[in-house]
Amino acid sequence: MAPSGNGFRSEQIRKTRNPAAILTSVAPDVTSTTQDKLLHQLLCEIEKEAYRLAPQDGSKGFAEADQYVLDMQDKMSKSMELLRASVNRAFNRRILIARLPNEVLAVIFEHCVVAWEDQQQGRSYERDPSADWFNWFPLVYVCQTWRRVALNTPALFTFLNLSWPSRIIDLFLRCGGTSLPLTLVAPFELSYIPLEYNGLETKDKTHFLQTLMVRARDLTLSVGSSLFSERATGLNARAPILRTLKINYISGGLSFDTASPSGLRTLIFDEPPPLLEHLDLFFGHFTEDWTACTAIKSVCLQHDIYTSSSLPRSSVLDSLSKLPSLEQLEIMGWEWSPGTLPVETVAFNALHTLTLSSMRIDNVSGFCAAMDLPALKHFTTHAICRTGYIPDPWPQSNPHTAWEYPWLDRLCKSASVVQIILGGNHGALFDRRAIAEIRMLRSQNDPTPVLHATFSGEWNSEPTEDTGADEYVPVFESLTHCFPHRLSSIQITGLGAMKTLPPFETLNSFFARCQDLTSLALRNCVADGVIASLRAINREVLSGAPPIQELSLPGCQVNAEDLVHLAEESKTAGCPIKTIDLREATLSPLHFDVGMLGHEFKL
Repeated sequence: MAPSGNGFRSEQIRKTRNPAAILTSVAPDVTSTTQDKLLHQLLCEIEKEAYRLAPQDGSKGFAEADQYVLDMQDKMSKSMELLRASVNRAFNRRILIARLPNEVLAVIFEHCVVAWEDQQQGRSYERDPSADWFNWFPLVYVCQTWRRVALNTPALFTFLNLSWPSRIIDLFLRCGGTSLPLTLVAPFELSYIPLEYNGLETKDKTHFLQTLMVRARDLTLSVGSSLFSERATGLNARAPILRTLKINYISGGLSFDTASPSGLRTLIFDEPPPLLEHLDLFFGHFTEDWTACTAIKSVCLQHDIYTSSSLPRSSVLDSLSKLPSLEQLEIMGWEWSPGTLPVETVAFNALHTLTLSSMRIDNVSGFCAAMDLPALKHFTTHAICRTGYIPDPWPQSNPHTAWEYPWLDRLCKSASVVQIILGGNHGALFDRRAIAEIRMLRSQNDPTPVLHATFSGEWNSEPTEDTGADEYVPVFESLTHCFPHRLSSIQITGLGAMKTLPPFETLNSFFARCQDLTSLALRNCVADGVIASLRAINREVLSGAPPIQELSLPGCQVNAEDLVHLAEESKTAGCPIKTIDLREATLSPLHFDVGMLGHEFKL
């Protein structure tokens, strides 16, 4: 009985793997493979040539014949190594492409796109909306399998940037006939409009946007006069599933006050209003018509000095407070004068996160005073100082005024730790104008707020137009007014080069208020001012210095003699410092005997 196809193939593989040597003295039999027969023939030819090179009478040596056999052996060995490497490379390519099922390839493609989009869900000010977003289209040029899988994976057609090249947009529109929600980016100018979409003729760019926005779940829209030039009444678009909207206003192109008396929303969307949850306005107005979107949970507003002068300032907080579901509010770079704020406080009953950034400190104070925030849990503010185009850093209000707001006091009462960072790298969000930040943090595992403050620059550096270092102290004094007085722990960390601290007078008033302080940690700082301040409070304040039990100074520059005096004075006052950490600290004088302190050390 003849062997089956699979059995015959297995027998061939078994014989190929047979390690037995092929002898020239034994002829191949009928069961030998074709490769064995060819190899037998090759060996016979090599043997024949070796015999020819050997001397007939034995009068000479056999070196030439022997060298020939060795050369042939080496050549065959190297050839087999190259053959094996070539076969392995071919197999590796086949494993990556041919052996993956189409379903697995589709999941991989989809995962890469979705994972990338998740990384891009930051605020609109963090990136240029017209930038070249990630695209997966090179996948269709790898091989036929990848092209077929990519063009038949609907999830790949859920992100469209209208600044892409026309051929890419055409490919998307031809293959993207899916009902899945769409992430859409529309630049200021539409450089390409297809002749038709979904079998219907495209009349103009307004009509093209209308058809796409019906599918839009996330929309980044750059607006200006050219967007509405074809239709004076606006886009009148329907967006029934739109949840996230980021609008970038191109200045000089459109006056919203004259273009639409009711506001920007009615200029873009038809009724009923979209069920928005997240709204970012970049250099644009927040007008009363946005309050019709009652599902909005977060709002981000960003302005600079050039756009802020035209804002309807007094009505913005009133309009924002009419959003019943508003939980997060971020306002950036607003040149808002406190004189234009509402007379009475405005209540935000659902707001739990407030961020005020790139503002002058007096404007931050004005915002805080104008808002009633009974549900607030997270508060972040970034204060800025004088710059080249802000002539007066402290207009209309005293920056040294204490922050006395009921919602802030309530939030601070349970905070037992303050973290102060000097010289932090804030990145593009803050740029060179930003010099101070304070954040209140709550972790999921610990409901107790932690105050986290950051100040950039050197306290004793020369004042410059760019950094305004002479204004650091007022910012420090203003921000530290909101620190709770019943603190138990303060951590001050210098980043980069060793940082100097504010002057003695500023530190003195700060530590004099912290009468419950038991733990003080300084890292990478010049600690002389803090030690001098604590000693002065011991002498001048009736209640004495805070009862510090743990003093940590790793990596700091310390005047050892002042530290000895502080330890002795604390002991005399009945509140001895139990632990002093001087790991990697620089002591002056250099040969100071730390044993003079008589404390338990961690050196």
